[in-house]
Amino acid sequence: MARDPNRRHTIIDGASQLFLRHGYDGVTVDEICTQTHSSKGSFYHFFSSKEDLAIQLIDDTWDATQESLADTFSADKSPMDRIRDELVHAYSRSHTMDGRSRHMTGSPIGTLSVTFGNKSEKIRKRINFAFNHMRHTYRLTFTEAISKGDLDGSRSAAELADLLLVTIQGIGIIGRATNSRAKTRRLVDNLMSAFGINSSPSP
Repeated sequence: MARDPNRRHTIIDGASQLFLRHGYDGVTVDEICTQTHSSKGSFYHFFSSKEDLAIQLIDDTWDATQESLADTFSADKSPMDRIRDELVHAYSRSHTMDGRSRHMTGSPIGTLSVTFGNKSEKIRKRINFAFNHMRHTYRLTFTEAISKGDLDGSRSAAELADLLLVTIQGIGIIGRATNSRAKTRRLVDNLMSAFGINSSPSP
């Protein structure tokens, strides 16, 4: 009998909510099946284990992140506009929690990194792959900004890429911790100034 392809998405989405609430170790396959009204047969049709589900969740999240990066870092934009837009998007994503259920806020990959930690070598490698790709995208943009004279080059493109990667992850954490758009906006304003950008995110 053919399996409903939407069932895979339902299981991943339900498991994501459980992982965010209880952590990786605090969730069982039985609880995922109960949460998503799925049989164990359906679960094991799509996933060989809880670890495999977590890896597929990371992969799906990374696919969506790559689409966002492609838009944000479009070659049609100036390098500094790309950096500004990445900071603005991080600010916007830091306040998507509705008070009733948990969602991946800030950097989705960063959220999964905190949720899963070092639960397995396969999970760690998947998350590091995503972070390294983000860092590479940032480094190329800073290299272009330095070559065009938009930045003075006192810091290398690699150093600036590392700083932006950590900054993007931190915005999400601070946004969740303070639950204040105003405080997070002030933080992002200061960060933009530090990166040589004058624009401010909308309220």
